[in-house]
Amino acid sequence: MGANFFNCGATGMGQTAKVANNLALAIQMQSICEAMLFGEKMGIDLKVLTEIMSKATSRSTNQLLELECGPSGA
Repeated sequence: MGANFFNCGATGMGQTAKVANNLALAIQMQSICEAMLFGEKMGIDLKVLTEIMSKATSRSTNQLLELECGPSGA
């Protein structure tokens, strides 16, 4: 069970918040995968790109890349 609880208001608003959050996460994950595929097609070493992205502005979702998309980004 989750450690964080929020009062979202009326009945069903918690589910709405969950769906919105999951939608944002899915979009972030897809964009990171697309960026990795772009880098791969352009010829950059994916380990180097992953390291750059883990230190740069995309780092917030970069950790999800290795967990969900694998090291190749696909």
